[in-house]
Amino acid sequence: MVLVWGCRALLYARDHLLVCCGDDQVVSDPWEYPEIFTGENDVKYLICREDVITKAELIRVGKISAAEIFERYSPSIGNGDLILDIGAHYGGFGIWAAKQYPWAVVHAWEPQKQLFYELCGNAAINHLENLYAYELGVGSASGTATCHKVDYRLATNPGANKCTTNIDSYYIPAERAIEVKIAAIDSYNFANVKMIKIDVEGMEGEVLDGAKQTIAASHPMILLEAWQDDKVRRDNLINTLKKSRYNKFTILGDNIVASSL
Repeated sequence: MVLVWGCRALLYARDHLLVCCGDDQVVSDPWEYPEIFTGENDVKYLICREDVITKAELIRVGKISAAEIFERYSPSIGNGDLILDIGAHYGGFGIWAAKQYPWAVVHAWEPQKQLFYELCGNAAINHLENLYAYELGVGSASGTATCHKVDYRLATNPGANKCTTNIDSYYIPAERAIEVKIAAIDSYNFANVKMIKIDVEGMEGEVLDGAKQTIAASHPMILLEAWQDDKVRRDNLINTLKKSRYNKFTILGDNIVASSL
């Protein structure tokens, strides 16, 4: 399945048109073409041209901050161990992890179709056979969520798209909304999970709620984004993890690394 979507993302027509991030966004202007960046350890990333936030980070250090953090704090990754990338975007973390640990298995979730195409395209151009991609969001249960529509020709950071399962708490006008499918991590019955990276723009609590069994069974290291200017939400996430027997928390800007001593 990854190869099929990767081929869609990379398909060139005879007259140099490119299917950029989806079935219905064919462009002929060469300035709109995706670019391929080569990061650290020769990892290649196909990224839509307007995604300047992503490109700046790759140009600066050759990989995203989640990869840097993982290198510093990760446990030993053994043969067949699982790494979960929730909110994968173009695969900045998941693609890097699959290339860095070819003996491990990476599962990556991205609900936005256009970014899912980028993710699969990146799996294809890096010849990865140990990454499984899902065109899904992740929450507390299987169902649907509402996200903002994004104009990918203009968005400078399309991965920062907030979704919600509760329109009453976070309202998105109908003309700007799109429905996506979501699943709970526990529905996969994973074993040997060594690391979970969560970057879901405010749905972290729901992700953790839907992964309780997986976390209890494997007790993986967890890296999650929790904005430092939202202290209440950050404290709630830490308290949730404490209930799952996590007792060591490293705060790194907008990121939390949770593990056990």
